[in-house]
Amino acid sequence: MEKKYPFKFLDAYTSEDSSIFFGRKEEIDALYQMVFQSDLVLVYGPSGTGKTSIIQCGLASKFQSHDWLPIFVRRGSDINVAFERALQEAGGIADEYDENFERFSAAQTRREVPTFATSSLSPLARSFRVAYFKHFKPIYLIFDQFEELYILGTPAEQQKFIRTIQEILQLKQSIKVIISIREEYLGHLYEFERVVPDLLRKKLRVEAMTLGKVQEVITALGRLENSNVVLKKGQEIGMANAIFHKIKGQEKALGIPLPYLQVFLDKLYHEITNDDTLQADALFTLERVENFGDLGDVLRDFLDEQVQKTAKEFQRKPEEVWKILSPFVTLDN
Repeated sequence: MEKKYPFKFLDAYTSEDSSIFFGRKEEIDALYQMVFQSDLVLVYGPSGTGKTSIIQCGLASKFQSHDWLPIFVRRGSDINVAFERALQEAGGIADEYDENFERFSAAQTRREVPTFATSSLSPLARSFRVAYFKHFKPIYLIFDQFEELYILGTPAEQQKFIRTIQEILQLKQSIKVIISIREEYLGHLYEFERVVPDLLRKKLRVEAMTLGKVQEVITALGRLENSNVVLKKGQEIGMANAIFHKIKGQEKALGIPLPYLQVFLDKLYHEITNDDTLQADALFTLERVENFGDLGDVLRDFLDEQVQKTAKEFQRKPEEVWKILSPFVTLDN
């Protein structure tokens, strides 16, 4: 069997990565319970805590393929346009299902298929009914990086979206709505909550990776089968402690961002193997971890590499790339 590279670097985990996603069992179980307790769930937390991965990988892994139809929506240039496009892609063209509509509207089969004529359906309700008849799965709407609506969106765009969610929650069809947002933008939801009072009733806060969770991740990595990364037996906890403190540095925080952990492990692999194809075998040891640079060094090296590659690709000087990147650095780096 082909060996698998167990790290995601800066990518979010998806349902295909459930075998290598560790350290978030409590959050996943809590979110799974919440979606059955309410049709609207809010997932929030600081940037870099892995909210997207918990939904796309953790929650997804709790369902069988026939148990849910996830419809993922990112704002793009307009969240309402993105939502309509995603819903259409999930349901296809409504006219193709007119016969099914008429047949099922007369039969009381289940809650998702109430008895009323299709002519009474609003365009939004009709679209959801089409999506259901195409897949026969419960629908889960997942709005990721929701803060983009308030960073980039107009008041008109925001108000239209709020009205859409209000209508969805009133439909006679079981539809779950999951919204993921950065914690610092919770205050922007005032108008949303005023129109949709249940917005903050069921919410999950995703926190940074604590030392205990990092230990869970490293220990689980050590037990992985068919992985091209092997941890020296008996050193897993020592490595986890060393990695955690190297990433945390002098910060007084109790946890570390998940992307930092992913970057650290990925760069450690490259330091050991010097293999960009991610095919070579690597042995992680406590000595290797202790001799590896701190996170600041790792991130600086990574940025330097990316700047050099970008400058070469676009035939620009590295100084020009740094000039573009510099406005994105916050006061606390």
